Amino acid sequence: MSVREPDAGACARALRRQEDAHRARTERLMYGLIDVLDSFDRLLAAPAAGQEPDGGPGPGVGAIARQLERAVREEGLEPLGRVGEAADPLTHHVVDVRPVRGARHGTGIGAGAGARPPDADGEPPGSAERAGPGAETVVEVVRRGYRFHGRLLRPASVVIAVDGGTEPGAREP
Repeated sequence: MSVREPDAGACARALRRQEDAHRARTERLMYGLIDVLDSFDRLLAAPAAGQEPDGGPGPGVGAIARQLERAVREEGLEPLGRVGEAADPLTHHVVDVRPVRGARHGTGIGAGAGARPPDADGEPPGSAERAGPGAETVVEVVRRGYRFHGRLLRPASVVIAVDGGTEPGAREP
């Protein structure tokens, strides 16, 4: 009586199914962590409950947010959307348009509610490269987007500035 060896194709298919299942579980985990990162962004942008006597969240909250962001970045989760960058329809969802005349894009606008704290790498959100004149430039990040190992999980929700003459809420052709 002989024992039949497994078919090489069957082994490859089983391995592929296992890898696909692992990738799907990891992506579900990343979606859950994105929700946690969103909560930190909201807390740090407009603190309400759990405030320190000076009105802001305790210093530990920002440190914990940066620690979590650093950990997920190391695993391949990349935040998208920075003030000052050119809007990209592949990674940005434009939620509003602000006409700006003669102003340097990416400065002064978006510093209120919805403004983000410094990124995990310590750079201020507006330190990204500035777009050229006339480009649709991100002036506020309403909600960060994320990419995981090159796959877009969620586009960033952004407000953009365009050179004057455009009515709010309308995009130039």
